[in-house]
Amino acid sequence: MLNEPNGVDFPTGPDLGQVVPDFTLPDQHGGSVSLMEALGGQRALLLFFRSVRW
Repeated sequence: MLNEPNGVDFPTGPDLGQVVPDFTLPDQHGGSVSLMEALGGQRALLLFFRSVRW
């Protein structure tokens, strides 16, 4: 957890090398795609960006 200046702890996301659980997100056509479905048994690099307004 990252301790922000106002004393509130916010999650920072997974650690480097940590296995993440499967999740499903909408694709550009409005369908759903899960992480495992998109990987097809391969590895991937996931980037998580946190908005300043979270």
